[in-house]
Amino acid sequence: MQQREAGARIYLLGRFGVEVDGRAIPSSSWRKRRPIEVLAALALAPGRLLHREELIDRLWPDKDLEAGANNLHRALHDLRRVTSTDLVALDRGVARLAESAWVDVDAFEQAAASTARETLGQAVALYQGSLLPDDPYSDTLAARREGLRQRFVDASLRLAKLHHEAGELEPCITTVRRILLEDPALEPAHQLLMRALAETGRTGDALRQFGECSTALRERLDTGPSRTTFELRNAIERGELAPRALTPAQPPQQASVELTRRLLGAAAVRPMHGRAKALDAVRRFFEGQRGVLLIAGEPGLGKTRLAGECVRLVIEAGGAALVGLGLDQASGVPYAPFADAWAHHRRTTDALEVSDPFLSFAPSGGSAQEDRLRLFQAVERAVETLGRPRPVCLVIENLNLADQSSLHLFHHLARAARTLPLLLVGTFREEEVQAGTALHTLLGGLARERLAARIELGRIDREATGQLVADLFQGSVAPELASAVYALAEGNPFYTEEVVQAMREEGSSRPTAPANLLDTVRHRVRRLGREVERFLAAAAVVGDRFPFEVARLAAGLDPEPAL
Repeated sequence: MQQREAGARIYLLGRFGVEVDGRAIPSSSWRKRRPIEVLAALALAPGRLLHREELIDRLWPDKDLEAGANNLHRALHDLRRVTSTDLVALDRGVARLAESAWVDVDAFEQAAASTARETLGQAVALYQGSLLPDDPYSDTLAARREGLRQRFVDASLRLAKLHHEAGELEPCITTVRRILLEDPALEPAHQLLMRALAETGRTGDALRQFGECSTALRERLDTGPSRTTFELRNAIERGELAPRALTPAQPPQQASVELTRRLLGAAAVRPMHGRAKALDAVRRFFEGQRGVLLIAGEPGLGKTRLAGECVRLVIEAGGAALVGLGLDQASGVPYAPFADAWAHHRRTTDALEVSDPFLSFAPSGGSAQEDRLRLFQAVERAVETLGRPRPVCLVIENLNLADQSSLHLFHHLARAARTLPLLLVGTFREEEVQAGTALHTLLGGLARERLAARIELGRIDREATGQLVADLFQGSVAPELASAVYALAEGNPFYTEEVVQAMREEGSSRPTAPANLLDTVRHRVRRLGREVERFLAAAAVVGDRFPFEVARLAAGLDPEPAL
């Protein structure tokens, strides 16, 4: 099989992972350590290259040159087989990582050197843990690992100070807590955290932080707090660090606009055509004041728009709404969409209205199961506090991207919604629910326990497409034009909007598929894997309908993978 150089992303901080063309290579594919070691060594080397003898000596110091060369060639063969790309080339005795490869360590070091708040935030987000934690006792990595950790601490402290100077106290507190996980005895970080806590009105927490500072310094450095820290504690006790003025809570209309923009990228949305039954189902769900609603469908059908309708109803009724967007499950960040929902809520509302369960939670030192239960219960309490006197709407977008920890929390809250004032909404892409996955397990559990109502969105019909096209053109349109758009977009509202937008920008009277829409489809097909891409390409030559066997043979696939 001919190999190619592809856009690759290599993750070494907090985990080892590789993505090729946006597709994460499963950990099960890395059955041998040799290709991982070669890739990591080159990714961390100056200039991303090493002479063959140096690489062999570094990875297999007990082997002679011939045996080491054999190991290296086998490792490169295994690497090409796993990634289906030429990530590493061996030419004239030099092993070199592909120039196009992105490495999180490089991106982190570059961002950490910045003085800009946004760039420092990117650096802190990139540092997901120590360098290659699966190899903790490597003498070769020890110095680099410690250097990266120190860079993270330094960059995080600079970022926290910038947040504090700008009056962004919650981001400051969150960042300092991450610092103290890496360096529990860093006294300036304790001082900043004490000050920020006091300025949010949490005097008790600020004084307890002084106690944690004293304990960490005594246990790790055999010393006590400095005079500056004692003076800060005394000032907090005397009430000299008054809470800063808080941003007033948003009025319902402003909050609704803010969350609509967060969900859809725009403050205002046009009416949903062809969705009368789905909108009625959302209204009935809202009137029940608690429960779970799942909204399923392919991309572009309006799942997010329906979730936004539930948010609007709750806010207009005087309730609270939180929207969690989260990260791809490959990011390795647990509870990402839920933590995102609470963080955004605190940024845009009264910071003292309710505690952030993800910000305030600290492991007990017991079992992981006990800590998980404590966190879930803390989330329940936060929902209950927010839900006085009106219910809370919590939207988790794209459950198909959520990690397993987030899906466990979703299931827990679904059970709690029988009694909590909670309207829990989850959207997902039906075609990405595969048997045996965590999402498949969650959906099965919700169905068995009868915990969730479900809306299955299909494509809109020709009449609804005509109404949408008329809306987009801001006036009536000829039936022939509406039919032509429908034939091209096939009832997908998002595709319809993209086609009409392209017609308006180009001044065209005939609909064609715009480039950005084609790129979207290509990206989605690539995520399905190379075999699917080959099969679809072969089938598309035949037409909208095709004999399976003809497409299979043209794609060069065996019957089982083709099916």
